[in-house]
Amino acid sequence: MLLVLGFDKIREYVASLKTFLGSSSFIEQKSFLKSFIKRIELNEPQVVIDYTMPLPIKGLTATEEVLYIDGVGSPTRIRT
Repeated sequence: MLLVLGFDKIREYVASLKTFLGSSSFIEQKSFLKSFIKRIELNEPQVVIDYTMPLPIKGLTATEEVLYIDGVGSPTRIRT
């Protein structure tokens, strides 16, 4: 599905992204940016960034992300 956005909508998304990154820790910023930046190419004096713009989904909210960690095996024995 191709989504065409107007300049005003893109400006709104960029402002939201700037606010989010400005209020996040370095680790949160790095994790978020890595989720949609595919590649950064440095060809001095140019920098090329290959990315997919993250778009908010209407009605979807998240307050906290939780990483699932599955403890497999015995907590007291080393598996070789």
